[in-house]
Amino acid sequence: MVREGCGRDWVWDGLIDQRNSLGILSCSMVAALRHCVNVRVSPWRESDPRVVFKLSGELFWANRGQPCAAQDVWVRLCDPFSAHCGQGTRVPYVYHESSWLPDSVVKQLNEATAGMCVMSEFQREIMLRNGYVHPLAVVLNGVDGGLFVSKEHKSDADEGRPYVFVTLGKLSRRKGSDIIIDAFQTAFSKGQNVRLILQTPSGVLEGRERITDSRISVVERQLSRLEVAALLRSADCYVSATRSDASHMPGLEALASGLVLIAPQFSGMNDYLRVAESKIALEAWHKVPADGPGEWLEPETEEVATAMKAACDLRLDGSANSRIVRDQFSWERSAQSMVGAISAIVGL
Repeated sequence: MVREGCGRDWVWDGLIDQRNSLGILSCSMVAALRHCVNVRVSPWRESDPRVVFKLSGELFWANRGQPCAAQDVWVRLCDPFSAHCGQGTRVPYVYHESSWLPDSVVKQLNEATAGMCVMSEFQREIMLRNGYVHPLAVVLNGVDGGLFVSKEHKSDADEGRPYVFVTLGKLSRRKGSDIIIDAFQTAFSKGQNVRLILQTPSGVLEGRERITDSRISVVERQLSRLEVAALLRSADCYVSATRSDASHMPGLEALASGLVLIAPQFSGMNDYLRVAESKIALEAWHKVPADGPGEWLEPETEEVATAMKAACDLRLDGSANSRIVRDQFSWERSAQSMVGAISAIVGL
């Protein structure tokens, strides 16, 4: 138990709004970390008026008027551009999707941080390539194994149901929803018993104007966590054509829900692809400009279409993925990994 031997408190600085993946990650990681270390919480959204939030039945305080002490460990969930903020020993838990960071940002990171945790091997390679010199630890996301579970075994009555693809999140250009729409409409002729569900909470949907197939449905509202879990269990295959992703929690939750995963192996999702049993890894890509500095790697639409057609034709089933992922990607395991990494970095 790390808590007993830890003389330094941790201050977790991160989004605490459970309506998106980063907020869910923050709340879940803090709940798991509390079994190992003493954690206080400070929200990094200055505009967020909430200074208290509820988690696992207990109240956590968060007050910027009470600064982090010099001996505390400051763990900030953030992008690289704000990782230098905070006091105490800074160890940011960073997400970043572009292939490039400005020299000035790398210099700031090297000067202000003792080390860094990242969400995938993909991110680790980016940081090393851009010149980060301190220790880098990969701390993979976890999944709520009680909420995201595989649906019951398919019955004979399911044989006539459509094969359902799903993708969800803020479906911007980076997420590649335009590629998925084009691939689906290329892969499946009219009359084939197949569906594609696109869920976006923000109204953002890259490629919306391309939709001509009535088998494509769009869910444009914020879903509760229970609704997300139910939506995933209603599908057969989660498809991602992301041009760049630090990690992509919905893909991990889809695996835990027993779905097949189609995703690029040249992204943060490759850590999930490595352990999944029922999957199709996308290998072909070409470079495109990012929305901002650097480049992204864009999957080939033809390969995505071929993968979707194969999954449907073979009626691939991902139920075996659920057991593997819920065992290997618990939040408790993620927290233990983070405690080990940061303890090594700051010498706890």
